[in-house]
Amino acid sequence: MSSDPVATNECFDIEKLAAFYDNALVEDDDVRIDDYLESYEEVMKFFLLMGSVFKFVSSDVRTKMNILYEFRKHDQVEEQKHFDTIKTMLLYEKGAGLLVQKGYVSGSRTLLRLHRGLGI
Repeated sequence: MSSDPVATNECFDIEKLAAFYDNALVEDDDVRIDDYLESYEEVMKFFLLMGSVFKFVSSDVRTKMNILYEFRKHDQVEEQKHFDTIKTMLLYEKGAGLLVQKGYVSGSRTLLRLHRGLGI
């Protein structure tokens, strides 16, 4: 997880954002979660520039990003590999029946909510 952009005096960089998106693409049909989250770190810098108007949005986005970060830093390497890419995450959660398991915080649903929140 990247450090706080305010503390490091980093500014939003559209070229950096585009590079993160490019790096996230795996072949033509998958996305690396780590690189994708880095792109959202850059988007968060933009939200900071927008001021207090975007405070609620940025807080909601940060919460969802943190859930996805937790999946990526899982202690068990065997579990962590299921969350390398969006495709592996979707296939794993569906195949393991996790999407219907009560109380399970789904990475797939979290990603969907993240996108819905931004209107993507």
